[in-house]
Amino acid sequence: MKLEGASVWEAVVGGRIFRGGNSIVYEVRRAGDESLYAAKVFNRDADEQSLSRFNNEIILVKGLVDIKGCVSYIDHGMIEEKPFYIMPLMENGTFRTKYITNTSSIDIVQIIDDFSAILVTVASIHDLGLAIRDIKPQNILLDVEGRPVIADFGLSMWADTPDDERQTRIEEAIGSQGYRPPEWHTKYPNPNHRSGDIWSLGRTLWAMVARENAPNNYETLGGAGNHLKNYLPKEQALILQGLITSCTSQEPEGRPPIGELIDMCADVRKQILELSNPPSQRQTLQDMLKKFSQSVENSDVYIDMGRRESERNILVQELDETVGSLIEILQERAKYINEHTPKGIGNCRVLSRGEGDPFLEKKDLRFKPVDNEALKRYLALRFDYSASIMQHTGARYAHLYFYIGFTQSGKFFWVVQLSDYPGKKSEILDSLEVRSLTTVAGQKVMQINQFIQRFLETIQSHF
Repeated sequence: MKLEGASVWEAVVGGRIFRGGNSIVYEVRRAGDESLYAAKVFNRDADEQSLSRFNNEIILVKGLVDIKGCVSYIDHGMIEEKPFYIMPLMENGTFRTKYITNTSSIDIVQIIDDFSAILVTVASIHDLGLAIRDIKPQNILLDVEGRPVIADFGLSMWADTPDDERQTRIEEAIGSQGYRPPEWHTKYPNPNHRSGDIWSLGRTLWAMVARENAPNNYETLGGAGNHLKNYLPKEQALILQGLITSCTSQEPEGRPPIGELIDMCADVRKQILELSNPPSQRQTLQDMLKKFSQSVENSDVYIDMGRRESERNILVQELDETVGSLIEILQERAKYINEHTPKGIGNCRVLSRGEGDPFLEKKDLRFKPVDNEALKRYLALRFDYSASIMQHTGARYAHLYFYIGFTQSGKFFWVVQLSDYPGKKSEILDSLEVRSLTTVAGQKVMQINQFIQRFLETIQSHF
């Protein structure tokens, strides 16, 4: 096979071939040059979106040529209407072959040094405003001197890329399983994906230490099942675990920026080296408390507790956002009701948390709401009958309650309950248990007028 760019390249007969998702890499030689190179050729079976990404990758690789630790661009061209580019052939393998498939012992300091070298390269790339978006052991090659080199920029994106220029479809999950952060899977995120690279780096470091691929989930690493104490001596594990846990925080803003991560890595290296030195005969209280705090904070028990708290905070935020939207809608409806009902019969208003005396009729529910007041919300559309109506009918007020919160199984619940005092008993108009509140709430908002119709019928029954 012959490839023509600025130079002519020939595929090596019997040479190795490496296949990727959208490309094939061949060993090639240039005419008059005995050195081996790698030709990355676009896969003819890939779609137009992938072709656009590949062409963008060529542009990026050319532009990153001066950054140490990025794969070097040498040439590019077309073969049978397929683009290709030439780069050095890395014959020393990848982080995957060095750390995951290799069973020989590797010193923890060497792991930290290799990881630190990658951090320096990523920092230079991030400084340009570029997110790599596919960091994983397989994409980190080793050059002739064993130094790590980032080699795949097919998914990379500039932080200021407008929505209409993105290559990723809204419903598409980008990145590689086990190494992509949760925000890339669940929604169409902000184009500044550099915090997502931090997640991928944390997962890559975990894989280097554990000597296996990162788990295919979106968990913050450090719980009992994946704590580094399962793979390292406890003293080393407690020092290193905090770095990985911070990188894999559920909230993107909770992850350290690349510069801070470099400093953290240097501090971890220093502490691990100090483990091999004999302890000082005298330790200050400050030293003792520092080691105590680090041991506790990096333990699997503490990390599990923090991860659950972080995940709960995300769900509580979703709960509060839904309630906030519903309050605005009910306030608008209350105002409209007051403006368009006969004068002198009463007043409609919205009650929110902390007002009124809500009572949820639980006996007819198929799920069990939690008793923790911090994990549930209520609001109500309330109609207070006028003094004249109370005198004639005895009716005091009617409520259209909306109860929203968590069930004991960890899901969300939504209940709409109608009550009238005194008079009719409480009646549940709608109830369900769901995993995602935002989607269901959006659907239920469309039914608000149906619930209000029942509310008005209850009020009308006193006339």
